Amino acid sequence: MKVLKYQQWTLLFLIIFSIIFFFILPLENFQQGEFWGIPTIFWAVSLIIIIIIHQIYVLLSWRLEMHYSLITKTFGKLGFPLHVIVFFILLILRIHFTLALSLSNAGTLTIPFIVRLFIVLIMSIPMLYTFYSVLRYFGLYRAAGGDHFFQKYREGPFVKKGIYKFTSNALYIFGFLIFWIPPLLFGSLTALLIALFSQIFIWVHYFTIEKPDIKFLYKNNKAYRILR
Repeated sequence: MKVLKYQQWTLLFLIIFSIIFFFILPLENFQQGEFWGIPTIFWAVSLIIIIIIHQIYVLLSWRLEMHYSLITKTFGKLGFPLHVIVFFILLILRIHFTLALSLSNAGTLTIPFIVRLFIVLIMSIPMLYTFYSVLRYFGLYRAAGGDHFFQKYREGPFVKKGIYKFTSNALYIFGFLIFWIPPLLFGSLTALLIALFSQIFIWVHYFTIEKPDIKFLYKNNKAYRILR
């Protein structure tokens, strides 16, 4: 099935992570703490579920539209706006639950605060520049997968301004640092582990979904053929 192409690798990654997480989570530091009277284990498991749901949603939404135009055929002009709303609701939930987990499990990371703060400040520079570049040059609609819905994105030039002058994968390299900052600021070992999971998982997404999709969507784009 076209929609699930290469997704055996995603499944393998999730199985491996589940095994690792099964053995790590019972350790005392990983379950320590609570937030709003809710234990760390709830925030941790909920965050993992939201991450997985988000990336499965993107897979289905992008590919069902790319191969079958299912969303626009079903919802018409509302199809893409509805996709964008769900996409960013899930993204906001990821940020919210990362913050909640970091507060719940705060103080379990033994690295001194001044060191963690220094790391956060260094991370923030490329991360903020990435968000600026997305808003100024790339656009939120395109970041949400607009090229899967609209021909105009597939025919235009590739963005080479702002941070995109240096890398075409700025969101995955630097944008996802936003999920590392709360764990480091509050010193949460569990949130840091899940930030690592999220960072690896987005690269699994890139190689099994986005990269193959780009090859399919931009096969007639002269700029893409030159880049290849």
